[in-house]
Amino acid sequence: MGFFDFLFSKPVYLEDKFFGQLQWLGDKAQTGYSEGKRIFQPTGQVLEFNISAQKTGPTAAHSAFFQWVEAQYPALCGAAGPLITAEFGKWISGFQIQDFEREFTPTFLSIPANAADPLAEWELAFDTVHDQNHTVTVCFVGATPVYGRVDG
Repeated sequence: MGFFDFLFSKPVYLEDKFFGQLQWLGDKAQTGYSEGKRIFQPTGQVLEFNISAQKTGPTAAHSAFFQWVEAQYPALCGAAGPLITAEFGKWISGFQIQDFEREFTPTFLSIPANAADPLAEWELAFDTVHDQNHTVTVCFVGATPVYGRVDG
C-alpha cells in the first residue's frame, strides 16, 4: 500500500452477527484488526474493542472470548485490583480501591487473534474517578493479570 493509497482509501466495514458493524484496518495481505463498539453486559455501557483477525471478520472464538470476559468480569476485576492498586500507589500515596465498580469503568478490550487459547494475551482498559486524565490498562494472560499501566 502506497502513501496515497493509505490517505485516500475508503474505510472497509464488516457486519458481524455478534459484534455488529466493524471497521477493518489492515494490509493487502489481509492481516490486521477490526474495531467496534457494543454494550458490555456487566456495566450496560458501550465498550470499545479491537479484534486481531483476518479481513473476513471475527470468528466464533472471538465472540466466545467477549462473552467469557463478560461472564468472568467480576473475577477478572478482583484479580486486577492489586495490580491497579500498586500502579496507582506510585501516583497517589496510600491509594486503595474501595468499590471497584464505582471507581473504574471499562472502556476498551483487545481481543487476541488466538482467542481460543487459554494463554492468549489481551488487555482491558478502564477510566477511573481517581484521575480523569488517565486510563488504567491491565494486561492479562488468560485469566491472570500480568501487569498494569497508567496511560494519559
